[in-house]
Amino acid sequence: MPLANLSKSLINESWQKDWFLLLFIKLGVATFLPFFSDEAYYWVWSQNLKLSYFDHPPFISWLFLAGNPIENFYFAGRLPTVLMGHLTIWIWCAFIAKDFPPSNKRKLFWILSVHTLVGFGSLVANPDVPFLFFWSLSVLFFIKSLEKIDSKVWPILLGISLGLGFCSKYLLALFAPAALFYLFISGNWRKLKWAHLVLPVFFGALFSAPVWIWNYNSDWASFKFQIDHGLGKTWNLKWTSDFLLGTAFLLFPPFIYIYFKNKLYKSSADFNSILFSVLMVFFIYTTTGGDTELNWPLALYPSFFMMLVPYLDKPLYNKIYFGIFGGLGCILILFAMISPGRTPHSRLTEGGLYKKLYLRSENYSPLYTSTYQSASYFWFLAKKPFYKLRFSSRIDEFDNMSGSLPEEEIFYFLKEQYQVIPRQHLETYRFEKVADLDHNFEIYKAIKK
Repeated sequence: MPLANLSKSLINESWQKDWFLLLFIKLGVATFLPFFSDEAYYWVWSQNLKLSYFDHPPFISWLFLAGNPIENFYFAGRLPTVLMGHLTIWIWCAFIAKDFPPSNKRKLFWILSVHTLVGFGSLVANPDVPFLFFWSLSVLFFIKSLEKIDSKVWPILLGISLGLGFCSKYLLALFAPAALFYLFISGNWRKLKWAHLVLPVFFGALFSAPVWIWNYNSDWASFKFQIDHGLGKTWNLKWTSDFLLGTAFLLFPPFIYIYFKNKLYKSSADFNSILFSVLMVFFIYTTTGGDTELNWPLALYPSFFMMLVPYLDKPLYNKIYFGIFGGLGCILILFAMISPGRTPHSRLTEGGLYKKLYLRSENYSPLYTSTYQSASYFWFLAKKPFYKLRFSSRIDEFDNMSGSLPEEEIFYFLKEQYQVIPRQHLETYRFEKVADLDHNFEIYKAIKK
């Protein structure tokens, strides 16, 4: 009976049944979908646990660590991340949209579920998944903090969520200025107490401590890398135009029309409206200093769709909207799946290609590779360390590993034809080509001088 009552409480609306069905499908697909090279890279992190990493904060490595007991069953090591991504949709539909009628919750559920980044994107284990999960929890806890103004529980939970979100991706820091701007615009700052500021700051700092400690001990290397990655270049009009066109596609043009038709941008009392506006303005600004990637403003999509759903009240139009919206998402995924894949850089085919390269190079040992992608995939396949040869490509976490510097008298180096042998190693080793592999890869034998 208790189990039956729990099941009834969890599945009492149609969207909740759909949620569990889709979870089952996603877990099945994710189990057999080959790893992307970046996933193999994050898996390597879980084999080399640190407080944080050069490229990203550590939370994605913790998720792969949670998947380690089942990692030998195909690609099940990513399932904890997939589950977290799907739980993000539950947070929005069950809690943040709790006052929506069931029909609107179902609309929100399906919009989020078929969205290229929010829904389909959670099939791939990457830092965006825990980032959006903790961003969503922060939205919920922030709203609860204002509703339950005398409770200290919600500000504490808000701080914990912000801290763990910062351990997922540094973009979580944007939550604070957006929330402060909302408090000022809406006038809600007048009812705040000291706890609403002190507790989130204290617990946020406490739960993000691994990132701060690692960066402090590493000359703030990760922070500098992310800032240089997104800003600091001379403006190129193409960056802004590409970002606006790509974001408009992901927001869906008919939905943008509804947004402006109903003047949703004027709703200063709606926290989601402020979040969407602040994030949109910020990321448009970033295009003046660098090429802004379309996944960076990930957090604005749930807020945008949350605002929009109450205005999707025409059944015929809804069928057309959902058909086109879902179809575009599927077409985008299918296009990526059937791309020619002539090089390992074709995302959905790179796993099979790296496996072929790994099998072709098994007889060359010890083997170093030229990129973190190939080194990570080889490490995952062999379940033993493979290293990128230090200095052979842009700085990444492998450059912080002692194993990236050869100590052997003889070693082998796998690289693509266009890549050059690092001059730092030419000073101490003599290189000669010994094999040509598929997809313009080649292997060199390095002999110490």
